[in-house]
Amino acid sequence: MACRCGRRSAAGGHEHWKRKRGAFCMSDALQALEQWASALLSRLAAPERRKITLGVAHDLRRSQQARISAQRNPDGSKCTARKAQQGKTCVQRRAV
Repeated sequence: MACRCGRRSAAGGHEHWKRKRGAFCMSDALQALEQWASALLSRLAAPERRKITLGVAHDLRRSQQARISAQRNPDGSKCTARKAQQGKTCVQRRAV
């Protein structure tokens, strides 16, 4: 089933979600969220918007930090192990 963008699959990083009325794109979902949030944020004064923005940024940073320390990808899968560098050894530096 094609959505408004005309694409039919999730190829190339283009994601679709199914709803009762059909499929829609991630960009459609983000636009709907942006419209909803902008209506609410337009009612707030500048200091209140700044406080909310800082709170969202703080929460996002904490969640990303926890995800990275748990070595998880954004989709929840485990991160792939890094390749060992061949021919290089760790050198400890001494204080001068």
